[in-house]
Amino acid sequence: MRLVSAYSVAVYTAEQCIFYDSFKAAELVALQAINQGSSTPDTLQLSAIHQTLSLESLAKRTPVLILVPDAWLVVSRSQIDHLIPSTLLPLAALSYAAETTFLTPEAVKFNYLQIALSDKRAELTVFACSNEWAELLCRPFYNTAKDCVIMPSSQWLDMKAPSRRSWSNCKKQALSSYQPNKVKNQKVRTLLGYLLILSLFVQGGALTYLFSLHKHTEEAILARQEVLELQSAWKAVHVENDFTQSILSVVQALPKSVRLAAVESDGAKAKVRMTLSQSDLDSVFIGWQHQFPHWLWEVSQTSKPAESVHKKVEVLDVSISIFSGS
Repeated sequence: MRLVSAYSVAVYTAEQCIFYDSFKAAELVALQAINQGSSTPDTLQLSAIHQTLSLESLAKRTPVLILVPDAWLVVSRSQIDHLIPSTLLPLAALSYAAETTFLTPEAVKFNYLQIALSDKRAELTVFACSNEWAELLCRPFYNTAKDCVIMPSSQWLDMKAPSRRSWSNCKKQALSSYQPNKVKNQKVRTLLGYLLILSLFVQGGALTYLFSLHKHTEEAILARQEVLELQSAWKAVHVENDFTQSILSVVQALPKSVRLAAVESDGAKAKVRMTLSQSDLDSVFIGWQHQFPHWLWEVSQTSKPAESVHKKVEVLDVSISIFSGS
């Protein structure tokens, strides 16, 4: 299967129109051999040139770039004593094009190139032709080509780097009608592009946050279910020993920030293992001592302090041994 190229190239000369089904193939041709000084053909001569054109290799809906000798266009080069701002360049070039072709602005196609000669001087080159002439040059390609644009062959030769000969760049430098809102539309498209990128970043950040929040919520729900299941299991056990019953009561009253690991009791002594912050440990331990002043306590740390994943605070793994004191 033949790969469809980015665009095709048609090169007009005084005798014929040579068609290349790939812009890469056209790069291999010595386009410098085009007689830039050849005079513009009349309608009959152009029709005869079209008879030599073979479009069998043209893939349907492929863009076509037409290269013509500079002499087939109206070219003006003017040195001006100031640099024209980019926003005013299209209008200034249109003025030169209309003046040199003796056509109304609506009836002319043109492109332009401004070269800075110094800080205050510049050279403005304008290529122009009538809409009718551009239509005649493109006519053979209308039935099959996706798009058709015209460029002076000298400009093609100046675009030496392959990256500069992309279709989008060629289309920007091709002959076209005056578009008063072109610069404004380009700015709007650029702004919309930035807004789209910003929107994607915001949505990506929001999705990441929601995913993280959902994950933490699930973990919190699972932890809460474990506590409820443990509490239900405790309530289902009939405990006759008052000491053990008291231990279970104080453990069930622990703050939600405390993670209970295990509770052991034999009726006279008990051991409670849990993970909590230093402030929670101080609060819990003082409260227990006030509630049961006759109990004996022994607190030991079972691991080094670590940082909690959720609250970013330092937590401890502790074991509290409790003796009834009776």
